[in-house]
Amino acid sequence: MKDKELYELSENLLHRGLKAMQELLGDKHPNVAVSINNLAGLYYLQGRYAEAEPLYQQALALMKELLDDKHPDVAIGINNLAELYRSQGRYAEAEPLLKRALTLMQEVLGDKHPNVATSINNLAGLYSSQERYIEAEPLLNQALALRQELLGDKHPDVATSINNLAMLYSSQGRYAEAESKARAALAIHLSVLGENHPNTLNSLLSVKFLYVQNLLQCDRSTLFAILKALAPQANLPTLDKEAMLYLLEAIATNPELLQALQQSMSQQT
Repeated sequence: MKDKELYELSENLLHRGLKAMQELLGDKHPNVAVSINNLAGLYYLQGRYAEAEPLYQQALALMKELLDDKHPDVAIGINNLAELYRSQGRYAEAEPLLKRALTLMQEVLGDKHPNVATSINNLAGLYSSQERYIEAEPLLNQALALRQELLGDKHPDVATSINNLAMLYSSQGRYAEAESKARAALAIHLSVLGENHPNTLNSLLSVKFLYVQNLLQCDRSTLFAILKALAPQANLPTLDKEAMLYLLEAIATNPELLQALQQSMSQQT
């Protein structure tokens, strides 16, 4: 089944579920708010932001009315709306919401809780999106330390935090540090999820990407453009994950190709 068909099926099921919840429980019920939020989340994943926003706002307003302002589900609703704004580049609107969600999580759950680590991580993600790296890095380290303390060193969320640091370092041109972090995240995914899990494959791709970025001393968008140019020469019809892994390995293991790319890049600069 293709992604479009899966989304259409999911949307139909979520609409039916919401209607059933409203008929069974009425419009004013926490489970109805959750159903509205879930439908908004599907639209968000599809990039249908104009449809997602009023649903996120409706779900949040309902949660506040039914659960009190100080409730973890309210904090999650605030965070969801903030992440929607961040995805649209509406940073000035997202930041106060993310800070409010973090404060609320700390007030309700205490400083030592996985949801607090997630809120810290999300605020750091906003700063990274704005290239506010000096503010983002300590927050990413704080989220990582908290997740390690609460979840242990070998947990997928810990790997996510480590990979987020890798992406931050990559954005700053700190490719060797980024590669080291990405390898640490990959080791966790291999240990916990196995080599065939999608998260493990994504981690492997990140490691390969950063390794070649370090070799070429180029940013991610430049390397992606190189892979896109090389794909037809390698008779690769699409630049999917498998194709990118193949091309990255070819660059890393072929000295002549690597040298040619380095020379080409030096001439352009």
